Amino acid sequence: ASSFALAAKVVPAGHVLGVDVSGPMLTRARQSAPQGLPVEFALADATVYPFARESFDLLASRFGVMFFADPVASFTNLRRAMRKSGRLAFACWQEPRENPFFMAPLQAVYKHVPKLPQLG
Repeated sequence: ASSFALAAKVVPAGHVLGVDVSGPMLTRARQSAPQGLPVEFALADATVYPFARESFDLLASRFGVMFFADPVASFTNLRRAMRKSGRLAFACWQEPRENPFFMAPLQAVYKHVPKLPQLG
């Protein structure tokens, strides 16, 4: 949905490249793509994908950056792909304890089931 919205904003001169590590999600995106929008998709990891240098005006992520295994390497690779005047925009959850959206249901569940073990 984000890729389609961005593509609608850059018609007719721009283009959008959607990148994801999930093949099924990209298959669904390709099937759902409105005709005529300048959007394409790549099955890839943004940490190592060989983006063309200084080729993007905007890099946007909706709940993707929080899954980077190596955020420094990922953002370094993405920065190389941005033009000097480029912008980065992303939405990302904080730790679960900082998000009532996550904690309220979990606290309700804990009234009925054992707590999850602490992650090491």
